[in-house]
Amino acid sequence: MHGKAQELYRRHRTAVYHLALSYLKDRSAAEDVLQDVFVALLEAEQPVRHPRAWLLTATRSRCLNMLRDTRFETVCETLPETVCDGGQEDALFVEQMLGLLSAEERQAFALHHLDGFRYREIAEGLELPIGTVQSRCRAARQKLKEALANEEKRLVANTGKEKRV
Repeated sequence: MHGKAQELYRRHRTAVYHLALSYLKDRSAAEDVLQDVFVALLEAEQPVRHPRAWLLTATRSRCLNMLRDTRFETVCETLPETVCDGGQEDALFVEQMLGLLSAEERQAFALHHLDGFRYREIAEGLELPIGTVQSRCRAARQKLKEALANEEKRLVANTGKEKRV
């Protein structure tokens, strides 16, 4: 790094890192964002007039993109192991139930109920109104409740048939 870039890094790295950490709640991911943002600043085609504002805006944007793009995928990849101890049948059942939801409902539901994010955090991360996030979670819960009730009725009906035979 040349002198001006080193000075910008020295002056702004703490603010960039802490902003990323406040969004991502993960030190490693915050460090990745810190590095990405400063590399992007160095590679910017045109000179940046207000480096601190540019860096903080770029940090926020990258964090929101990471939350939007990777958080849901990570939750879905780990869901069968974290939710089900009962083996592959249970994992398939959970995946099947979540498959009944739209992608938007599944995302909001997983982020809130499985990953523990608050509605406000999800709304900020996905750049949606908080009411939209709440509506998606409510719709997801209702669909899952109905699907589970139908599954329970099916199981009861099948159990009754087995006893008669």
